[in-house]
Amino acid sequence: MGIILKHLFKNIFGKPGRTLLVLFCITLCSFVAIFSFDLTSSMENVLGNAMSQLIGSSDIMVSSDKNIDIDEENLPKLEYVEIYDTSNQVYKHSDRAYYMVDSSMIVIQSFDLEKASKLGFGNGTTEITNGQCLISEEYKTQMNVDVGDTIILYDKNDEPHSFEVAGMAIDLSKILTIDQTILVTKDDIQMLSCGNCEIMTLIDVENDSEAKEVEEYLKDKYPDYEVMYFLGDDELKDELASMTKVFTLILAICILMVIFVTISVSERIISERMAVIGTLRSLGFSRNVTTAILLSENAMYGLIGSLIGVGIYAAIRTPIFNMLFVLDAAEIGVDVDVIYGSINYFVVFAIVILAVVVECLCSLKEVLKAVKTSIRDIIFSNKDTKYEINKIGVCIGLVSMVLSLVLMFLLKGNYLAQIASIVFMMAGISMVSPCVFVFIGKRLSDFFEKKGKIIPALAARES
Repeated sequence: MGIILKHLFKNIFGKPGRTLLVLFCITLCSFVAIFSFDLTSSMENVLGNAMSQLIGSSDIMVSSDKNIDIDEENLPKLEYVEIYDTSNQVYKHSDRAYYMVDSSMIVIQSFDLEKASKLGFGNGTTEITNGQCLISEEYKTQMNVDVGDTIILYDKNDEPHSFEVAGMAIDLSKILTIDQTILVTKDDIQMLSCGNCEIMTLIDVENDSEAKEVEEYLKDKYPDYEVMYFLGDDELKDELASMTKVFTLILAICILMVIFVTISVSERIISERMAVIGTLRSLGFSRNVTTAILLSENAMYGLIGSLIGVGIYAAIRTPIFNMLFVLDAAEIGVDVDVIYGSINYFVVFAIVILAVVVECLCSLKEVLKAVKTSIRDIIFSNKDTKYEINKIGVCIGLVSMVLSLVLMFLLKGNYLAQIASIVFMMAGISMVSPCVFVFIGKRLSDFFEKKGKIIPALAARES
């Protein structure tokens, strides 16, 4: 066993240029593969975590100026909370001069804390009564007030109203505390807004797959209101689908590159290993064992290359995603923690196994052909080295190219058909190209012979 391993590593590192070529192809393919599979799940993690930070577990938001009627009996099981919202100006003495005042805009809100807690925010926030309020950390800092103080808020008719700061607005979703925010009771916000406050209804559908049904119900019932399904944005879905398609196409091209490179390299490797094959057969090794020893070199290429590709991806995954997933705090109005989630180790394992299997399958034909060669032919080098065109392969190549054109023009809108079209075209070209090269070589040889140039004619014919 030690001799076999020593021989294996000697073969791998004996031709460093060839080894680097094969490893580069496998590494690139493995990198693109894990990136393609990890991209979609990471996008879902980023969006899901960002949404949970902004609006808790809410799936749908309805913006209106009146309360909406949610028919819970005829809809999937859900939870919802109505958030009453208005804004106003507050004033404080300026630090620049005693005779100056600074003004800022504040957001005044009211909602049922018990209902809000079912949607994932408002837990631990103090219950309040009329005449009391809760303040955000931003308001406390900017206005220099604390729990127990009394603040003055003006309604839409500029009438002042006193409120006692009963506590801090804690554990709220970030979308509700973007600016200086004050929470009051429903009666008080109606008083401050003079009955003209906006209403934002957040809805959490227990089964996320049924959220689309609720969205369509609300749009049909309230066509004048704005209904937003947070994860149902068609533009966002189209963008994610487009990115997935691009990387799937790149992956298909990389796999073809690995296959073509491996097949061409395998032919060269096997021709160099004929003496080894003869030695192993002479020592009594069976054809199956000899085949396994020869395939172990390709398996090692697949294992090392895939591990390098996965390792590089793991090392630079975060910087790549930081460039891809940019949540603009200025545009959203609040800082959101970007959480990508972890790499799926099952996908990593599958990619490594697939790389090893593909490498072995690509060289299997040449290995079996070499192992079936008799020991006498190996010893006396009776193998015919003259290149012959594989007519069956050429026919298959032509059929593949025709099939590619059919898929390309008849199924233009089908993305999988277009990928298959590219695969068939590249496979067809690889099978037909030797025939083309031989034809060109013969024509060039005939041309140079007519010109009396023997050396170019010989070179063209032998090429």
